Amino acid sequence: MDFLKKMFGRPEDSPVNANPEASDFIPEPVFNDKLIENADKLKSNIPETITTFDKLGRRIEINREKWAESALPDTIKKAWDNPSALYQVISMGIDAACFSEVLEAAEHLSKTDTNPERGAVVYATTLSLNGDYKTAVNTLENYIKEDEHSPDALTALARIQLMAEDKEAAASLLDKSINLNPNQEQAMAWHLDLIKQKDGEEAIDKELERLAGYDDSWFPQLILGQRLMKADKTNEAISYFEKALDKSENNGQVLATATGDLGNKKMTKELISIFMPRYNPDVQGPIPGLNFVQSLIVEGQIDVAKDLLHRIALFDQANIRQHILKLSAQLANIDRQAFAKAHAEKAQASSPEVEFMKISMPLWFYPLGEPYWLEPAKNEEAKRIYFSALHIENDPAIKLPQELQNVVAGLCTAVPLFFKEAVTSRLDIRTATFIPVMKDQGPVMRRGDWPQEQKKKIANLDEITPDYLVTGGIKFEGVDKVAELNLYLNDLDGNVVKTISEKAPAKDLHLVVTRAFNRLYVEVTGNDDEAIFPKDIQAPLIQGYIQALGHQLAYFLTWKGILPVEALFNRRELLESLYAFAVNSGPAEMPKIFYFASLAYDRYLAGNAFMEQAPRAFALAQAAPQGTAFHQAAPVILPIFNRLDQLEEIVKQIPKDQAPAPYINWMEGIKGLFA
Repeated sequence: MDFLKKMFGRPEDSPVNANPEASDFIPEPVFNDKLIENADKLKSNIPETITTFDKLGRRIEINREKWAESALPDTIKKAWDNPSALYQVISMGIDAACFSEVLEAAEHLSKTDTNPERGAVVYATTLSLNGDYKTAVNTLENYIKEDEHSPDALTALARIQLMAEDKEAAASLLDKSINLNPNQEQAMAWHLDLIKQKDGEEAIDKELERLAGYDDSWFPQLILGQRLMKADKTNEAISYFEKALDKSENNGQVLATATGDLGNKKMTKELISIFMPRYNPDVQGPIPGLNFVQSLIVEGQIDVAKDLLHRIALFDQANIRQHILKLSAQLANIDRQAFAKAHAEKAQASSPEVEFMKISMPLWFYPLGEPYWLEPAKNEEAKRIYFSALHIENDPAIKLPQELQNVVAGLCTAVPLFFKEAVTSRLDIRTATFIPVMKDQGPVMRRGDWPQEQKKKIANLDEITPDYLVTGGIKFEGVDKVAELNLYLNDLDGNVVKTISEKAPAKDLHLVVTRAFNRLYVEVTGNDDEAIFPKDIQAPLIQGYIQALGHQLAYFLTWKGILPVEALFNRRELLESLYAFAVNSGPAEMPKIFYFASLAYDRYLAGNAFMEQAPRAFALAQAAPQGTAFHQAAPVILPIFNRLDQLEEIVKQIPKDQAPAPYINWMEGIKGLFA
């Protein structure tokens, strides 16, 4: 956190925009506490990029000059007449090392700010970063003449003296500032550093103990607690942490710091028993809660950890999203191990029989109330193509890591589901997918060719004889190997009448899959004039489809009772992955349909929704063009978040005379929103 924001507060963290522009990004400070370096040195080290969070909460780098040219001027213009907003924009500009670009705005703020102290400090700081120390010093000295008890102004002036390498003047100013307000994080850091340089390490403890005696101080106690913790004097450290929390009224940053230090010392029991009663997420925010969840996991209080993690996740802040996923994965792994142990101990009278599950509709049909109008109608005389799950053609002698085994198993079901999805949405062909499953175990993958009787069983599962049965196998041994896909067209007797083989480096798996489908399309239709998938199709889109279908299959098998709900451990991770696919797939509608369908599955299976998904779901729906399939499907799922006011605005966008009848009938049940 940089100098200005430590004094006047950082703009509040807010849910990430579903469709961010450059102006949505709040960059992290480029220089942090190095702002005490002189201006010339700072300017010589300005980086080309700045770090920020993208819409999925991942750290990314964006071009600094591009942000300064395209986003910053317009942002300044919009905030020009609003001092608080203009301060935040100037602060962001300094974070991004755009010192000269915000100088005029800082001067304007110094003349118009309803908080004169802030205006003077911001203007002086910006002047100093542009190398104009003299004007910066004059600005603050003039302000201090009118308000000699301003710790922020004294600290800002001390920083400028440090930039000018006048340590004696800086030390005097910092001493005055700290005595006025001993809870200044940045001022305290500089103050103690100068004391150490002059009088040594022991002088720091003496100064902190002196400041801890002030009635309104709490930051010195926090630092003393940290220093004692490093010295392994844990009981004394805890005592100081408690004093800091008492005097700061359980400040969230103090709580996060104290619990973080205890956690690093593996004092999770003390962390929970002494400090958790002080924690209220609504008051202190989500950050301290991350430490409590981790400690609860360590101590085996899994249900309490789950409840607290859910409350923290509701903040939907980009800067904690990866931490939430990490903790969620830990909880999922614990549940998975417990389930596997219980399942292994469960006596089974006989081995369950392998059954072939027929999936004739898209996986997203079922939780969305089977909206048939969203798919093109098929000719009654259209051909029928059935796809069977693939078998694994990897070399049995090569032992794969468990994670890679899971990838291969997922491909065996997701690839044929992808083929079915492509046929259903693009071709006048009726289709279904058959997946071998075992009760409580899910899909069962076989090595080698399917026995003839199994092929016949698949072919005869429908009341209408299919024209083609497509079986096949896949070989995938890692991203640095070659991936191979073999598709077999079978006649009604189970005989292979055509083999289609494609292989390429595994990093180009998307090309292997799409090329095989294009050849299958030619073989079935006889049309070789056009390909369903272009030769240069992008990997992320195809890989995203395949991964998303694999996730939806997990939900579908749980919904059908093949897998128990307890086996669906990584629900939040699945939804995060599907959301990422939805927002990264551009105008494509189906990824967003997948995401909404998965939200519905999750609601039905778990009985409650991850409420942090609500703002994302509404943002996607509001951004969808009117009349699209995704826009029409939105009201089916959005009511689970109990945001009827926002839902009403979305529903009103759909002309009643253009919506399909089943959709209108369903919507009329939502509190008469069309009335």
